[in-house]
Amino acid sequence: KIDKALIEFAAVGNMFGNGYGQRSLYPIGIMDIPIVNCHNACATGSNALFLARQMVAAGIHECALAVGVEKMKPGSLGGGKPDGSPTSLDHHYKVLMDAFPLEKNPPMAQFFGNAGRQHMKKYGTTKEQFAMVAEESSPLRE
Repeated sequence: KIDKALIEFAAVGNMFGNGYGQRSLYPIGIMDIPIVNCHNACATGSNALFLARQMVAAGIHECALAVGVEKMKPGSLGGGKPDGSPTSLDHHYKVLMDAFPLEKNPPMAQFFGNAGRQHMKKYGTTKEQFAMVAEESSPLRE
């Protein structure tokens, strides 16, 4: 258990909300530190962890907090807010559709899959190399 007084920085990941870092941390008394809100689709939690780690590794802070918060509906992440209001993904759709035709599959899977296809085209990455990355990162790996 860490005394919250030791926390000097927080990175909070949330896909569709603004200010969720403040909304999540203020009620538990963490409010007098820099709080960065991260939005990057399925990589949001990883981005929050990366930012918190970088703050410590760079010697800027000795103790940093990484948090991920999300309220999701069952099923595939569709890429938009239920009320149709703007999200941080809106411009991604145009980029995706300019590079690849949008299919009926869940859009988030297409965002990341097509990023892999773009990487393959730009750097010559092979399917076998992606498979090796998946194998290395698998929780089932012994």
